[in-house]
Amino acid sequence: MMQKPKKIFLDSRNANFANGMYTFTLTSAINIYNYISLQCFQCLNNFWNVQSSSSWIDVSYNGSTTSVQFPLGNWAIDDLVTELQTLLQTVNSGFTVTYVSATSQLQFQNSNGNFHFLFGTGPNKANSMWCQLGFLQQDTTSTNNLFAPNVPSLNGPEYLYIRIDDIGDCPVKSSQPSYDSTFVIPFSLTKGSVETWNCNTSFPQITYLASPELNLTTIELSFYTNIQNVGFSNYQFYGYPFLVVFEYQ
Repeated sequence: MMQKPKKIFLDSRNANFANGMYTFTLTSAINIYNYISLQCFQCLNNFWNVQSSSSWIDVSYNGSTTSVQFPLGNWAIDDLVTELQTLLQTVNSGFTVTYVSATSQLQFQNSNGNFHFLFGTGPNKANSMWCQLGFLQQDTTSTNNLFAPNVPSLNGPEYLYIRIDDIGDCPVKSSQPSYDSTFVIPFSLTKGSVETWNCNTSFPQITYLASPELNLTTIELSFYTNIQNVGFSNYQFYGYPFLVVFEYQ
């Protein structure tokens, strides 16, 4: 006889975090015969538009390369411009940075000579700040007056993706919809706000299992976002807790 639906309440403060994965050890093993669905999710929207994976600027000036790291955090354009100029002036005092509001571009100038950014070949190219500044992931040409070709990318993600990593992708069962083992949380609020998703007020998100998952003793969750021009990356909670409720049968 099929068991009645049951719920799992997960608090990140009880999880083991390693390599981008949150592992919850269950108090007793569970059997999932039919489906697992997302019931509720809550977390603090603490997205940083400058993270460790996108914070470095490699600058070539006067025959040598200097690397500077931008402070991590959530930056508005005016504060970002001020901090950029301060950092680049540690490379050479002639640097100035301006945000051209008419075209939404960043302008970099150096009154003391030519320079170029090594977004494609620099020592920190894998963690460079090219996208936030409005550049492509390639070296710029040598000049003393440089305009970023694109608008600075400082917006946060529109969605947070939750993947149950220890349950494999599951095909559609009968005529029911399936979202595999990844669930989607719309991020609609501003940074610092609490994002809450509830299945009773939003769309259903259900993974139907093609075969039972028996004697499951852990739930492993990973979280990631997809930002325009940047791509997918792990979402960082920076120590703030999150809560998840799943239902299973």
